[in-house]
Amino acid sequence: MEYVTRTQIRVNEDDRDHWFRHMSKGGWPFSTAAHGWPISDCSAEGLKGVVSCLKLYPQFVPDYITNLSCHTNDSDPTLFHTIDLIISYQNPEGGWATYENRRGGEWYETLNPSEAFSDIMIDFSYVECSSACLTALREFINEVF
Repeated sequence: MEYVTRTQIRVNEDDRDHWFRHMSKGGWPFSTAAHGWPISDCSAEGLKGVVSCLKLYPQFVPDYITNLSCHTNDSDPTLFHTIDLIISYQNPEGGWATYENRRGGEWYETLNPSEAFSDIMIDFSYVECSSACLTALREFINEVF
């Protein structure tokens, strides 16, 4: 459980609006929290891990992460911050992409400088990301509420 809580991103990036960054607080990245870019399916799997620990080993889950009374503004992300992040990643058609929700049109692909890779200019929805997010939200609702 220490690894899970240590790798969770604890704060949003400074000036994130200025740099067009999505929120990050409460999410999990590919590697460490210092990476700073939460991934939709990593965040979903992190949430599922915490929910599983709550069921099986509640004594190992830090109190701050299970504060379900409200959203807090301090430096400790709660499970609600993770829920907010996962919901905010949902694309208009209902699926989830990897790093952020889709904010641009498909016409951006005409600006793609890569000859080897297509569909890299915007983050499209993926089955594995969508599945991870949906199952995490369902497990959270089933086990926590």
